[in-house]
Amino acid sequence: MKIMIAIPCFDHMDVQFVQCLEDLERPEGTKVVFAASSLIYDARNNLAMRAIKEGYDWILWLDSDMTFEPTLLKDLLATGKDFVCGSYFSRRYPYKPAIFDKCYYEQDGLIRKPIAHNYYDYPKNDLFEVEAFGFAAVLTKVEALDVISTTMGLPFCPIAGFGEDLSFCIRARQIDYKLWCDSRIKVGHISKLIIDEDSYEATRNQIKEE
Repeated sequence: MKIMIAIPCFDHMDVQFVQCLEDLERPEGTKVVFAASSLIYDARNNLAMRAIKEGYDWILWLDSDMTFEPTLLKDLLATGKDFVCGSYFSRRYPYKPAIFDKCYYEQDGLIRKPIAHNYYDYPKNDLFEVEAFGFAAVLTKVEALDVISTTMGLPFCPIAGFGEDLSFCIRARQIDYKLWCDSRIKVGHISKLIIDEDSYEATRNQIKEE
């Protein structure tokens, strides 16, 4: 099995992330690849195309401001899903889940209205389907990624009103791929504090439904 750990980044990485990456359990055939760019969608597209060209089986996407357990890769692979993320939250208050139970756009003539709704009441400690997720800690099957790029073009190019990650998710669902989150797999977002599920639960009553 050939796995790419794909890390789009700027010019530095947090030491906590580096330590988690060092401790990450990985099978033989796993390679860490960095892509430094001020345009995150360009970095992701380049990493995706490289993985397809070089015959990788899986990409583990990691943002360089996350913390995670050494078993992250193994646990995501164990779900058996083509596209699956762990459980993580926005870095700044209010701490929202970076998963979405609604993510689409409405077209009215030339006007495109983006719709994205955070999945506040997601199932705890379970594997469940979502409409979209941020790409902070996501496993993608390269064969499926190749189908998306062949059918839809470069997969991470932003759709108006969406970031590159939600744009990818919209394209994947448009050709009938399912997206999953495993909330048993806990991932922290590095800030002044580590933002995790406990942070979300402590503040969720102050978050207004969108």
